[in-house]
Amino acid sequence: MPLNAGILIIGSLLWDERRGPWRDARLDMTSAQTATAPIRYGRLSESRGNTYTMVFSRLCTAGHAKVLRCTRSVSTPAELIDEAEALWKAEQPSADPGRIAVNWGCVALLSNPARRLLRDA
Repeated sequence: MPLNAGILIIGSLLWDERRGPWRDARLDMTSAQTATAPIRYGRLSESRGNTYTMVFSRLCTAGHAKVLRCTRSVSTPAELIDEAEALWKAEQPSADPGRIAVNWGCVALLSNPARRLLRDA
């Protein structure tokens, strides 16, 4: 069963020109919707002149994020993994193939709790 997938984005994944090829290839930019999400400033980014990165944190009040639909639907675990790896490569260009996390961040999956994925036997 093909499923729609989307990415919840904050910070430079949305505006950084270096992430443009990933956005252009993987996201439907016309689908952007504003969403609320618990956001705070995280670690200092040496590659960005020691500016703070934005991170999600359950301990914080809601800030503004964007949700964008992926251009391709996901029908298999391999397709979902491919989207996760492409997202991580946009976030961390030096990442080893197959990686979706480091000690300061990761890709995570949030499923729609109202969506029934399995049929009754």
